[in-house]
Formats: sequence, C-alpha cells, structure tokens
Amino acid sequence: VLAKHKKLGFPGVVTFFDGVRVAWRACPHAEQFVNKGKEGFPTRTFMVGGDVNQIIHSVGGSHPGSRNDLTIAKHDPYLQQMHVGVLHCDVQVEMYTGVDDETHTVSGAVSVTDAGFHRWTVTQFPEKNPSDIWLSRWSKRAESCRKPGSECIYGQLKRKFRILSLPFTFQDKVCVDNCFRFLVSLHNRLKRFYGLDTIGERATDWKQPRLDLDDSRIARDQSSDVELPHLVD
Repeated sequence: VLAKHKKLGFPGVVTFFDGVRVAWRACPHAEQFVNKGKEGFPTRTFMVGGDVNQIIHSVGGSHPGSRNDLTIAKHDPYLQQMHVGVLHCDVQVEMYTGVDDETHTVSGAVSVTDAGFHRWTVTQFPEKNPSDIWLSRWSKRAESCRKPGSECIYGQLKRKFRILSLPFTFQDKVCVDNCFRFLVSLHNRLKRFYGLDTIGERATDWKQPRLDLDDSRIARDQSSDVELPHLVD
C-alpha cells in the first residue's frame, strides 16, 4: 500500500480517512436530537479508512450523526494510534527539503483526509485556497486520489448491498455497527476474491507521466507570465 501511494505522489501515506453517515430510521425518540445532523434526520457516523485499491483498513464504532469529523477523530482508535505514534511508527519516508534536491528521513506513516480534520501530522489534507503553486498542484492531486479511497468506497457499498440504500431499522445501535462492519468485511473479501486489491503491483498498471504537458497546462491556466520550474523525478 505504501509503495502504491508513493507512486501516486504521496510517500508515507497508508490510508485515506473520511466520515460516512448512514440513516437510522428506528432511532429511539430520546436519542433523536443527538443523532440528528445536517441531513435533518437521525444518522450514525462511521470513520472509514481505506486505500487506493478501495480496501477498507479500519471502521471504528459509530458516532451520533450530530458529531463532526473533528470530534470523531479524537475517538477513533485507528487514527488516534497513528496520532500518538503507536501504529505505523516504524515507517521511514524520504522527503524532499526543497533545497538542491536534498532529502531527510521522516518517521511514521500519515493519512490524507478532507479539510474537516485536525491539523495533525498524520492528517494531511488539501488546502482550499493555496497561494503557492506547488501546494495548489499537490492539493488538486490529493483531492483526486483521496476520493477513491474514502468517498467512493461508500458508494460501492451502497451499490452492492441494498440494506445501505435504505435507513436502518435496528433499534439497537450495536446492531447497526455490527451490520455495517459485516458488510465492510464482505466488501474486502469480494475485492480480494476478484484480485482487485493487487492493482498497482505490476509495472503495466502504471502510465509514465508527461511532466512537460502538465507544466504547459498549468502555465496556460495561470494569469502571470512566471516561468515554472520542472519537477524532479
């Protein structure tokens, strides 16, 4: 997984995090207020972490739908273990310093999220309005690569399992958690059964980048006439 993400331009990235909300029709009346979020009806939120092959790595326990990603991130076991340096702490990543192609070693794996998370080292997310051109290019690429490993996963789950297309009718939220995790397990088994988890492990799965075309496209979109330097392979 680390090797695939490195080829995409994200060295040290082990997973992509995003919050997933499922409708809860049978929510008890006493808990409707705390579980009713921006959707206007009771929901339960899961923190889902996956990779570029859409294999789900982690699904924490569900949270009330009124909680945002900032609060859920503080209670997610997988993300917290990465944050405190317990999980993936042995990963060594070579990062460019930006000066004469020098590199330095960074310890610990990170994740790519959306802008609704904490500014932690393990949660890297695209900037909305970056002023630096290199940060702008990285942000666009991060947003493009993050969606298959987070948001698109839930779309696949809904297409595979009809129960997710309808609100849950379990009155016990533990049953909601168990059902969602069971469907995630089936999703991973199907991916591995059809060999979709191995995409990217062969050289023929990748296309060589045309950096000259990328630079010309960005130069055309920029209003200034500043000449862009070439990327270092």
